[in-house]
Amino acid sequence: MPFKPYLVYLVTGEALFIGLHTLLFPYRASFVLGIPFPYGLLSTAHLPVKGSRDVTIGLAYLAFAWHRQWEAVDTLMLSHTFTRAIDGLVVWRFGSKRWSMMHFGGVLVLMSLALLDSSKLPLQ
Repeated sequence: MPFKPYLVYLVTGEALFIGLHTLLFPYRASFVLGIPFPYGLLSTAHLPVKGSRDVTIGLAYLAFAWHRQWEAVDTLMLSHTFTRAIDGLVVWRFGSKRWSMMHFGGVLVLMSLALLDSSKLPLQ
């Protein structure tokens, strides 16, 4: 499994960056997410919850990678895929359809990374 640590640290950095960006700069994060900022309760409730969720997921990736629990990392990546799909559905409902397609593209990439397990590949 030579590629696994680098992949995990890349996804960890992505989750931590997006979470901190959402918490610190909610107006810019709403533009990146594709949801209009002054949308009432959705913008005031969804963005801090999403930011803290992403930071928590990033820290969980970091903890599992630190202890070399690669099976736990794979499971967390699959559950992270479902949270990204839910983000895409929220953007589909309240934001632009174009941005939601980008969320769903990220879901496909994250799921393919989660299912790509090097221990199952025949390495010779």
